[in-house]
Amino acid sequence: MAHKIQCDQFPDIWQDPPDSKDPQFKTIERQNDLHGRIYRAARTIMVKDFCASTQLPEDPKDFPGNHGQLTSSQIAQMAAVHGILLADGWDPSMGKTSASGDDLLIDAGGGKHMVVDRRFIDAVVAAVQEYTSRAALFNSCFTFLQQEGKKTTTTAETTLAQKPHNAQVTT
Repeated sequence: MAHKIQCDQFPDIWQDPPDSKDPQFKTIERQNDLHGRIYRAARTIMVKDFCASTQLPEDPKDFPGNHGQLTSSQIAQMAAVHGILLADGWDPSMGKTSASGDDLLIDAGGGKHMVVDRRFIDAVVAAVQEYTSRAALFNSCFTFLQQEGKKTTTTAETTLAQKPHNAQVTT
């Protein structure tokens, strides 16, 4: 199971769903469905075509995996490629339910399969090229965000430790 300290959470890849009565439940479930399809398709393409680490978890809810399993640059690459695809509005299937031509058919988890449209494959290639051409920038930003996340986690833990047991803590 993946470790989930604040600086290692990637809500654009996966968010733990709240209680089903929570007003955000359906929104987060829809986001997890789309983001999960993007993650699974991009991971498959990156592992097969770009020799990305097979240690990248297959299930998006397990990203980034266990501590030390992936390097920071491997995590940054997956997060960057995923973010580029998400920002550009890609859906791996492009609405297709059956593969044709150069499309892929991949495991979508839970015994299901998903069509990955050729245009999405090309978009993953372009996103990997964008990451690669600016890897130092992406990696520096990722390191900065990790450090900021650790500060926030440390501040929250210090605040909790300083509060009396009966005090209410808001974050």
